[in-house]
Amino acid sequence: MQNRTAFIWRCFPKFLLGFALLSGWVSLDALTGPQIESLTSLSRWFCLLAFAGVGLRSQLSRMKAGYRPILVGLGVETAVAATTFLLLSVVL
Repeated sequence: MQNRTAFIWRCFPKFLLGFALLSGWVSLDALTGPQIESLTSLSRWFCLLAFAGVGLRSQLSRMKAGYRPILVGLGVETAVAATTFLLLSVVL
């Protein structure tokens, strides 16, 4: 049981704990407006750094999937956008 718990803890994305904690604080009005704005700005910078890190480690020569995955992705995104548009037009 201890090995399983250690494995789960090692694989668990710990940023989710921070997200849940901050969401709780905001829900309880424990943070002021300027604090929330600062945390929002900080989270955007962290996302930017994460995407830059992923992009800088990418090697285009190793991506040999071809055009089909791109077409599938475009098709899925088009379907999601159309569904969202239809649902919003019905609700609103």
